[in-house]
Amino acid sequence: MRITVIGTSNSIMKAGWTRQAGEIWNAAGDHWTNLSIGGSSARYAAFLLDDQEALFQADRIIIESAINDQMFISAKACTIDHAIASYAGILRRAEALGALDKLLILLFPRKVQMEGVTSDALISRLAAMFAHFGVDHLDLRPHLADWAAEEGMQGTATHSDANHISPAYQDMIGRLVAGHVLRSHVPTDEHLRQRAALGRMPDVRLRRLTVTSAAAVATKDVGTSLMRQLAMCLQPGQAVDLHGARYLVGAFIWTHAESGALTIGDGKAARRLNLRRAFRNIFLFDTFFPVVALGPSAQMRVGNDTGVRLFNVLGLAEADLQVDAATVEIVALVGADADPLCLAEEVQLVMRNLHGLRRIVMHWLHRRKALPMLRRARRLFRAKLSSLRRK
Repeated sequence: MRITVIGTSNSIMKAGWTRQAGEIWNAAGDHWTNLSIGGSSARYAAFLLDDQEALFQADRIIIESAINDQMFISAKACTIDHAIASYAGILRRAEALGALDKLLILLFPRKVQMEGVTSDALISRLAAMFAHFGVDHLDLRPHLADWAAEEGMQGTATHSDANHISPAYQDMIGRLVAGHVLRSHVPTDEHLRQRAALGRMPDVRLRRLTVTSAAAVATKDVGTSLMRQLAMCLQPGQAVDLHGARYLVGAFIWTHAESGALTIGDGKAARRLNLRRAFRNIFLFDTFFPVVALGPSAQMRVGNDTGVRLFNVLGLAEADLQVDAATVEIVALVGADADPLCLAEEVQLVMRNLHGLRRIVMHWLHRRKALPMLRRARRLFRAKLSSLRRK
């Protein structure tokens, strides 16, 4: 059996769940590949599966991103709908290639959810979506709670920090996943009927943008023993033109001690991405929130632009930080011809079985960006009504 893992640091670190699962797969003669990178979200998995169609040739594809998706949502670096859109894109692509039953989605909770401090709205919505389309998934919340209870421990004992499962429970997850992935997933007739709707959803594929420059763009082989990539090496002050998509949705980058900043666009619409991190010599997939609209002559420059707020992996900085101009190493700039957020809206329409005039009205509102405003107005009205009732 050929197995591909696309996940977060929980899937790539030495004490992660793949250590135990890998030992079991190796003993069984299974071939497995780990393409996980720390700090990644579901957008990274969606990009890889769009960029490398050969990955669907594996017998099983395991995706583990939910714990970081929740972290980004908590940090206001994206919304639940943005995360839902990434998974919806993965489902649509897999269904188009006849590979939907190869997927196994792992839903890891954050520590605060095991404490009961915050809700698990994302995991609940993802689980409902996967159940609707008959997608194989494992919600690890009840498993972790049961394992902790069997040892007389609190639920928080399952985590070593906010976003990482502790080693003992990682091994338990590894054994669970290793056994589960060997079982073939067979959808019901009802699931097959529901999946027909995936083909009617917008085909929002993530792809590498084409980069051109008057000056030669150097390349460099970068990476670790686990993963290597060919990166563009842009020098301070160097500008390049971007082609191939209407929107810039993310950047797959290699961080190092000399990483600088990128500025995309001009004027008030310009966005800056800080590539320097406390952790170095690793790959990161930074997602733009919101996505950046690219004009016919979109340009990207290396270095700071004064007066433009710096965009970090966890959202906008509190102040206009400065990062000295330095070499930038980019594996891929990722674009799309439509804002992937439209997929989240489409999933909601499908799962609610909205048809006819109501569906047309919802699409009309979404295209004119009126739907978010109506939802905010509804939330404000409900909050005001609740306040009046308490009085």
